[in-house]
Amino acid sequence: KSSFHGPTHSYIVNTSFMNQSDTTSLLQRWAGSPHYAAMTPISFDLDPRLANDTAWLRDWPLCKVLLMNDQRYSWIVLVPRRTGVSEPFELKLADQTQLWREVMHAGEILKAAAPCTKVNIGALGNIVRQLHVHIVARNEGDFAWPGPVWGQGTPLRFEPAALESRLAAFRATLHPPSD
Repeated sequence: KSSFHGPTHSYIVNTSFMNQSDTTSLLQRWAGSPHYAAMTPISFDLDPRLANDTAWLRDWPLCKVLLMNDQRYSWIVLVPRRTGVSEPFELKLADQTQLWREVMHAGEILKAAAPCTKVNIGALGNIVRQLHVHIVARNEGDFAWPGPVWGQGTPLRFEPAALESRLAAFRATLHPPSD
């Protein structure tokens, strides 16, 4: 079996009847259509508040990678695809290690893509309990500087075309961490 993670759902694809080449081809072509293979959703749902405030960028080995829909900041959110987890220490040790690998990698990519004075990393969870980690590029003089970005003013959402352009730019550089 192989797993595949789309924008809102994750799937386990039964590929036991396929050779490696066919499996690779299948997963490369898959676009969320169940006619490619019998699929069973994995039990993972993105909190509706995160879904409303972000746009899907891609999935990494552990985390769903999201872009915060607020043009005031370059802001990525990583959400481990684990059900019922609200604290990093509730993850299995291997997932804890992978989470911080992905967080550090996202921070490096964000700093290169959006030059900034400081990269803020935080996992608060006071309002949205689902474990998620914010990675935010900050600059002196930005809207909330030097304070935290959370709860500061009203988000300035992207227009649809600008959002698609921003997503495309991030997707071009936002590759998962390598071993």
